[in-house]
Amino acid sequence: MGAQDRMSRRGWLRIGVAAAVGTWITTAQAASPEAKVDTAAAEEITRDWPGASKAVAKEMLQKYGAPQEATPTMLIWRSNGPWKRTIVHKEGIEHAFPTPHRDILAQTVEYKVPLNFYNALASYNGSLIADRTRGELTAFCDSEATNMLSLNLAQDILRGRITAEQAREAHAQALRELQAGKPPETMQTLTIPPPQGDLADPDTPAVLPAGARKP
Repeated sequence: MGAQDRMSRRGWLRIGVAAAVGTWITTAQAASPEAKVDTAAAEEITRDWPGASKAVAKEMLQKYGAPQEATPTMLIWRSNGPWKRTIVHKEGIEHAFPTPHRDILAQTVEYKVPLNFYNALASYNGSLIADRTRGELTAFCDSEATNMLSLNLAQDILRGRITAEQAREAHAQALRELQAGKPPETMQTLTIPPPQGDLADPDTPAVLPAGARKP
């Protein structure tokens, strides 16, 4: 093969590679809108989930529509209703308070929890998760009603209205009322107000980045 032929072949190879890459990009861009999760796709994902998880997923789909993201083990909504984020998990976590159940539904609000209240929240409900860095508070339970209850009672603790032990008693009583068909208001409406400003707390550095000079 002559030099001219080799150059011609390389040129066609470059054109072929460029064309292939261009086709891949075009295909990916065209597929992006179709890749968005719709209700039917979410229902198909959850078809073989455990019964409790499937039921919670169905309830959230009916109430909030299609999620923004989905994986084989999670459905994720963002800025849905009063929530910053809602996640339905396929596999739940065993939780015995106030009655044995599996934590399936994680729902998050923006809330800056004072550091001196972290122990109180954990003493009340181990499935309340305060995230200092992001400025978030998450309730993780088996339904939206119990998540609202947990967060409403958490706010009562944070405002000094009740103790952690009183919150546990109130939570158990609310569940008894729910089982009797008379859910209290604390399980129907989230009373935490909308966030005011940026609640994130990135903390302060204790170690300088490599190569950085002290001021």
